[in-house]
Amino acid sequence: MRLEIFVLIIVMAIAALFTRFASVFLLRRTGMPDALQRCLKWIPIGVFSALVASAIFSPKGVLNLSLYNPYLVAGVVTIFLAWRFRNFVVTVGIGTITMLLLRAAGL
Repeated sequence: MRLEIFVLIIVMAIAALFTRFASVFLLRRTGMPDALQRCLKWIPIGVFSALVASAIFSPKGVLNLSLYNPYLVAGVVTIFLAWRFRNFVVTVGIGTITMLLLRAAGL
């Protein structure tokens, strides 16, 4: 490995640790404001939604909203099942089966 890459990795690791621990030290006496706490609880949901939406709507890096997009079809079926049954096992099971059937059909 080249020395420049190794140094870059170490510097980025230190920067990541600094940003994580800086908030702990800054907020240790005053605590986190309630408004900030309410906003931060939505970040994981937003990140996950962005990742899933990107995978469903543009599986090959290009926007594909047609019925020939198996990810979109399986995603719509899965969203409907999650809304209708509110059961994780049913949703994941039938969503997976839907994707397998679409793949077997050549989509």
